[in-house]
Amino acid sequence: MFAAAFLMPQDDLIAHLPRVHSLQQLVEKKERWGVSVAALARTAFNNGLVSDWHYRDLCRQMSTLGYRTSEPQERVSERSSVWQKVLEILWKEGITKAHIAKDLHLPLDEIEALVGPLVANEQDNASAYGKLSVVR
Repeated sequence: MFAAAFLMPQDDLIAHLPRVHSLQQLVEKKERWGVSVAALARTAFNNGLVSDWHYRDLCRQMSTLGYRTSEPQERVSERSSVWQKVLEILWKEGITKAHIAKDLHLPLDEIEALVGPLVANEQDNASAYGKLSVVR
């Protein structure tokens, strides 16, 4: 809740969402602040834009529609072009995420968690440069 409140200044929230009438309204407005529908509903409730009864009803609706586990109109994850370029150079030199993890004394899954979602994986990148074959 703290992060959602931080991303949604009260004045901006009230200016763009003076009263919450429906769950669909929250779904349409969530993109402005880049938060989940649940975070927007809670912040609206905390700022008095939703009554206690209406907030509970919104929570029931979100649960029924599966919004607690799968966000409607989910944003496409951003990908870092800088990390992509850095890792492409390293991959050309034969340095993989496994090598980086070993050099940093970190588990590979930790490296994946840090840069994995930001860039294509090594197999995708390798296929961009063609397949290797044995020359005799």
